[in-house]
Amino acid sequence: MTKMIFDSEEDSINDLWTTGRLIDELFLNLISIKEIIYNDEGRPVTVHKYYHQAREKMLRIPITKGKGRTSFVIHISHLTEKVGKELIDYYADAGKQAFTIVLKQAVSKIFESLDFEYTHISIMKNLTVRFIE
Repeated sequence: MTKMIFDSEEDSINDLWTTGRLIDELFLNLISIKEIIYNDEGRPVTVHKYYHQAREKMLRIPITKGKGRTSFVIHISHLTEKVGKELIDYYADAGKQAFTIVLKQAVSKIFESLDFEYTHISIMKNLTVRFIE
């Protein structure tokens, strides 16, 4: 049986991530995060945090611009150690502009799963992503 590099559980020095893999891994990392919110009756409900955020901001992103722009917010503490390290390395190698594109592409996958056409017609041109502690 053939063993591929990404099949191993241990990180290898040869485990190089492409830009596409970084986008996919960041997306998968974000959609795995859950949180408890309370519904209108005050009952706790478990939701996927970043899908929930996308639903909440979906209609506001296209209409907010400039200083008051609605941003998609990622908590740094929600990133796995490996994804965080790869993002830092990518930023150092590729620069701010390429890094921003990677973030937008990963986050756009969340919006796409909610409404593909609306994402590409209305959200992508105004989407900003920022990190917080």
